[in-house]
Amino acid sequence: MQLVDLLSQKRLVLEHSPVEIILDRVKKREDSSTPLTILYGETFDEKGHAIDSLKYYFFVSMLSKLLSKISRANIRPSILIADLGVYRNYPDEAEKLRKVAEERKQFAEKIKKVYNCFYEVSLMRDIASTSDFEQRLQKVKAVTRANPLILELIERSVPEDRLQMERKRGYIYSFEEVATILGLDIKIGPPRERLYDSIVNTNVFLREFNVDPLLSIYLYPTYPLGLQYGTYLSSRPIQEFGLTPYKVGSGDMTANRIALGKTSSEKIRTLIENTQISQSPKKPNPVLDLAVIAELARQHLENNFRDITIADKFYSQQLSIRDLKSTTFKNVEEYILRYFK
Repeated sequence: MQLVDLLSQKRLVLEHSPVEIILDRVKKREDSSTPLTILYGETFDEKGHAIDSLKYYFFVSMLSKLLSKISRANIRPSILIADLGVYRNYPDEAEKLRKVAEERKQFAEKIKKVYNCFYEVSLMRDIASTSDFEQRLQKVKAVTRANPLILELIERSVPEDRLQMERKRGYIYSFEEVATILGLDIKIGPPRERLYDSIVNTNVFLREFNVDPLLSIYLYPTYPLGLQYGTYLSSRPIQEFGLTPYKVGSGDMTANRIALGKTSSEKIRTLIENTQISQSPKKPNPVLDLAVIAELARQHLENNFRDITIADKFYSQQLSIRDLKSTTFKNVEEYILRYFK
């Protein structure tokens, strides 16, 4: 599999920086002593570890393994558990949430071990405690305050229901995000991450910090299982960006998400069977997205990376809706659930 093939996988990659620009960056790092950095960051909640996180862990691993094969660059992939913002949102529960953050780190480490993934895992609180990060954060704040257009972009990055709170806090979450991703090479995330990435790639930040533009890869949005379209697409945030993939409670749809080690096989089967899906590629298809995650799991277990063909089979009607649902449940059970009993 070549880079262009990986970035063309249907129902996996939604949008990405041009392949030739990514390869140019790899070549640049190859010719220097600087590592090529790849990052996926996520938060968490107390409701468990969403199966949708696996899509990002697996993709980071696949991309990193592929780039290691085709180049001499020092590839440095990371999964970052962004715990500080969670403690800030729920200060009275901070001690309990620190344990949840550690559990999420252990979960990512378990996936790495079981599936032989290629990445390192870290907590934001460890990174933020360094003097280098603090200096960068203070500079990000100063640059933003001196430029009203940047501050406007910062505001756009904040969900509407949190805007007043973030204004009171001085946009600390957004500033930490920008300080974290400035100078990275490739960032992977859900579509909503465009809002942060566009801030980092303004000429002001690139010039002030003397860094290369951030290259981005956005994976397909996450949608709830077990529902009719109208039940969740009536929400504008979900319609635009989908659910937050790594938070089981996103959109108050915990009952329609899979938390590994918590959601029973029977419940998962029922969720899949009750999900409305269409053979139109323009419609959300959370069952097909789940099938893709199971296929990524299989490929890692077999150490055999190849094209994911299930979307083509489904949309060409070689695979019926009923068959897609039964195949998806079977593969999720065989390649994922068996490791979380």
